[in-house]
Amino acid sequence: MSGNKKKTCQFKSKYGRDYKCPEPPLEDSEKRYCIFHEPTKDKDIQKFNEGIKRKLNEQDHNFMGYYFPMRFSFPKAVIFGARAESDARGVTERGASFSETTFEGNPLFLDCIFRGGVSFRQSTFRSCPTFTRCTFEEGLDSQKWWFFGVRLDLSGGACFTRSTFRAGIELNKCTFEGLADFSACVFDYVPFGRLDFERCTFKGPADFSKSTFRGGLELKNTVYFRACAFQSGVDFEECTFQGRVNFLGSIFERAIYLGGARFTVPDTVDELFRRAKILWHNQGNYVEEGKAHYQEMDYIRKQKKWYIRYISANLFHRLLHGYGEKPRRVILWAIAIITTCALLFMNFGIGETRFFGENLPLYNIFKILPKLYTLSLTDLANIGRYFYFSVVTFTTLGYGDLRPVHPISHLISSIEAFTGMFMMALFVLTFGRKWRR
Repeated sequence: MSGNKKKTCQFKSKYGRDYKCPEPPLEDSEKRYCIFHEPTKDKDIQKFNEGIKRKLNEQDHNFMGYYFPMRFSFPKAVIFGARAESDARGVTERGASFSETTFEGNPLFLDCIFRGGVSFRQSTFRSCPTFTRCTFEEGLDSQKWWFFGVRLDLSGGACFTRSTFRAGIELNKCTFEGLADFSACVFDYVPFGRLDFERCTFKGPADFSKSTFRGGLELKNTVYFRACAFQSGVDFEECTFQGRVNFLGSIFERAIYLGGARFTVPDTVDELFRRAKILWHNQGNYVEEGKAHYQEMDYIRKQKKWYIRYISANLFHRLLHGYGEKPRRVILWAIAIITTCALLFMNFGIGETRFFGENLPLYNIFKILPKLYTLSLTDLANIGRYFYFSVVTFTTLGYGDLRPVHPISHLISSIEAFTGMFMMALFVLTFGRKWRR
């Protein structure tokens, strides 16, 4: 037995007790490790690379405990887990295993497909691992066999740009020391799967921009960011959350970028925008604070009853003044009201106030609009006086040189004067709130 042991690698896994490496040991290895498990940077790199390529050609994707001494780029479009294997107990296991593996350089997975799950249990990444346009058909999970979680050392961050997770993802209790790049990813929810980043610590920037989270409406289908710590900012710009999302107990120490983010279920989302608003205010970025306030109020509106959500809150708060953040909308509404009232006055008439003053001629805007360029200077001057009277009425200046002459004109002027006072007060309020900061 002792002679047979010396002919194979003596690496022993902490978790895969039945795992035995069939590779021959290196002659100069003190622990009788093979070329893959020898934890030294000065081993034969060419022999190491050739061995990895041989395993990939044989569809042997068990890299448990391997030591990658340099940056390693896996061949493009490798399908991991294409072959099923049975262990000593007769249990069929599929997928790739990188458990207890150490990557000194940056591992690159380009257009790869992981079938049957992938295990990175207790792996160590000294530099940022890159998963570009990869597809995980059975999820990344920190609890099941395809393990990417507990006490995982990601000292260089992780890059999963444009990857697709077809069976959910569980990265709870992970720590990302560097950049955590999940931009433009697609996270699909499936029955018995989860979309879970619970209790993760992001010490570097976290980028989820342009990603899509396909959760569900039920509580069990929630996308979890619960009790996470974002220490260097997080980017959710142009993200789409198709279902519930939970940020309960999360800590945000830097900025939260939420521009263009879409949440199909507005419940509890307003709290996220409220935190973003406070962070931007503390940093003195009042433009982003205003944007966060607008989105916070908009998602509060979406949680109201339908008649408030679509009528009162939508018409008054959002469209009229943008929740106090868009004074230009008040100006545009004022111009629209003045123009509408002027056109109505042209149909019902106004007159001069002076003794024996004449009434201005009536104009039907629908009849004169096609031939506006043929009107005389007198007609154009009269039309200008209608607009002048509408402005004076709206601003309640009351010069007294013109007056309404028809009962409907009296009603229109009363309504316009009352609306004008309200609109001017609203403009002062929104303008002062906007520039007070």
